[in-house]
Amino acid sequence: MQKRGKKTIVFGGGGHAHLYSLRRTHELTAQRFEVVLVNPSRFLYYSGMAPGMLSRIYRPEEGRIDIKYLVEKGGGRFVKDYLTEIHPDSGEISLAGGRTIPYDVMSLCLGSGVPNQDFAASIDHLTPVKPVENMENLYWKLRGFEEWNGRPRVLIVGGGPGGCEMACNCRKVFEDHGIEGQITIVDANPELLKSAPGKARRIMREFMQRRGIEVLTGTRVVKVEDGVAHTQDGQRLRFDLLILAVGIKPPDIFRKSGLKVAYDDGLWINEHLQSVTDPRIFGGGDSVAFRGEPLTRLGVFAIRQGPVIFHNLQAFLRGEPLKKFRPQPVFLYILNLGNYEGLAIWGPLVWSGKRAWDLKHYIDTRFMRRFQYPEDRPGEVAEYFERLSEEDVCDVGVNIESPGALRAATGGTPCSATDDVSSLAREKAAGGVPLGYRKRTRRGGHIPSSTWLNWKRSLRRDNTMKPAAELREMFDRAGFDPNGELIVYCQSAACSGHQLFALKLLGHDNVKNYDGSWKEWGNSELPIQTRPDRLTTVADAARPYAAGVLGLAVLWMAARRLRRG
Repeated sequence: MQKRGKKTIVFGGGGHAHLYSLRRTHELTAQRFEVVLVNPSRFLYYSGMAPGMLSRIYRPEEGRIDIKYLVEKGGGRFVKDYLTEIHPDSGEISLAGGRTIPYDVMSLCLGSGVPNQDFAASIDHLTPVKPVENMENLYWKLRGFEEWNGRPRVLIVGGGPGGCEMACNCRKVFEDHGIEGQITIVDANPELLKSAPGKARRIMREFMQRRGIEVLTGTRVVKVEDGVAHTQDGQRLRFDLLILAVGIKPPDIFRKSGLKVAYDDGLWINEHLQSVTDPRIFGGGDSVAFRGEPLTRLGVFAIRQGPVIFHNLQAFLRGEPLKKFRPQPVFLYILNLGNYEGLAIWGPLVWSGKRAWDLKHYIDTRFMRRFQYPEDRPGEVAEYFERLSEEDVCDVGVNIESPGALRAATGGTPCSATDDVSSLAREKAAGGVPLGYRKRTRRGGHIPSSTWLNWKRSLRRDNTMKPAAELREMFDRAGFDPNGELIVYCQSAACSGHQLFALKLLGHDNVKNYDGSWKEWGNSELPIQTRPDRLTTVADAARPYAAGVLGLAVLWMAARRLRRG
């Protein structure tokens, strides 16, 4: 095939290792590179929030990134399709829809899946933990047990980080919806979290016991039939739902395309994240094997590979030196234990509880803010949503099934199978405020004479409302007059609706919610104040910085300990 004038950079898959480049598509197109992203959905679901999506700590729209938006805002092209074969000889890729796309250089981040083990007679019995979209389907399967008369049994096969997070967050779903169910986690290894420090393994086992989760270690499942898992030692474990979390495996497309792969079919890459078969191909994330060996499959490595991939794609086309990727020997990972507690592991350091969860939440939400509908000019996001097709609007992720698809498409809005998904989704995205998008304004500040009161202060840790006495004391301290007129607002009149509800419950009848809120006021010429008269205490002022300070302190202590040891 004859090449075009522009050099073409193809991104195969919209995985975590590609986010850095996709956010900077405009830098590539400014250099007259053609940029093409191929992915079966316009959304990437962030793996760090996957367990929280299962337990509804996070809504689906809070845990996904619109990668179609990222590439198109920079002048690139999005192709919604599956990549089926790579042709290094001709420099092309084949797609499931029958098209071929040429590449001058390409990066592949195709993710991974949970292999269907030999013990499973049919995949109908299994709900694997990957891809991340399965969390939405799994949530609705668990909710389906609300209609049961008996005691549902959930069996989780695999005692690694993923399996442990699944068990803890399944328990939260049961507790939140009054489901009296049994949860069992089974693993062939003698301990859960076999590669973690001993303290982490001990904390996890004790936590499982407190949460009423049965743990069967040293137990290998060898066969699965309808509702029964057979173990090597002859046990028959009955289940109503089986979750498979026994490790993840790259797709077999690299091997089938004649590229050199590792023992697990991961694309073999060198220190430049470059294929050893075709130097025009780079890769990152779970689908590659760094120098022939897969790295620990955590998002931290994929994220750190992003800047190296971005540099090396350009350097290769210019004939310039490539950068090396240096995996960090010690890394932090925090497990979501399902009840706003976390288990943090950084090398030999281990700690758990609310502070570990706070740090994880801070890291994850800060990361998402970088990529969820960033605007480089006012109105950019609204324009994008105006040109979306009906098919694009209804695209909520690969293989998300009803009713999960309907609910995810509408940001959690209850609807039935007969509802028009596209109209509901468009209605939710009306006014230029799409799902997962924090609308920005021309000016920062607040409405003169208003008092700032964080709506989350009305909630307990478990997201339930505080008692009336505590709420009344909080509003009284803020100076709210129960007999006067009150107007509440926030960025887009959503969070302020929560405070409206709380005030109504306390007997404040003369309360209104400013529908335009700051998205209207901040973009107008109305007067503003830039030094808000906030209701603060020392704790309120310090809270936004607490997670960051905690993280730095932990890293400092870990570095000292490593130097001594």
